[in-house]
Amino acid sequence: VETLATPVGHLLLAPPYTRPSRAQVGRIADILPGQFENGAIYTHGESFYLYALVRSGRSDKWYQELPKTLPSRLVPDIATGPPHQQSNFAVGPAHPSFGMNLFSNFTGSLAWYRRGIEAVAGVLADLSGLRIDPKPPTAWDAYRVVKNFRGFRVDVGLRRGDKFSVKLNSEEVPSLIPAERFKAGAECRIDVTYT
Repeated sequence: VETLATPVGHLLLAPPYTRPSRAQVGRIADILPGQFENGAIYTHGESFYLYALVRSGRSDKWYQELPKTLPSRLVPDIATGPPHQQSNFAVGPAHPSFGMNLFSNFTGSLAWYRRGIEAVAGVLADLSGLRIDPKPPTAWDAYRVVKNFRGFRVDVGLRRGDKFSVKLNSEEVPSLIPAERFKAGAECRIDVTYT
């Protein structure tokens, strides 16, 4: 994976195809090197990679890699979209416009970015209730999540400590808080200590 790394994310493949394809190969070799699937930083692939980092327990690496692919971190002189819109891909180094982002709002990757962020935060809706399973990077000593869960506003404060614990309105509860514990109109304050 590291051989595919660039300052704006990971290449989909390297080196890119540089000669036209035969009919049975497909269209990828007919795309300019560094564009689209042919050696670009494809946002959807990058979002899968980031999610996999979290799920494999590598939140520190996730924290290091995530900012590289966010639209607000792209080079303003060559960016083609606003800093709040995720693009489909960034042009790869085999092309003269390396780093340029193209086709904003033309990607399904945002759902995977969200999945990764939710997995790091560790406040997850489950069929049986609300699952507390934080996986924060070591740089986070404390953070807060406010979430709507089955019609309830849940305010979760998480902080690093010596022993894992979950408290719902000051009462110790399991890390999978049963849905029945959330009462209509009641305050839902959860305090979590993670190691």
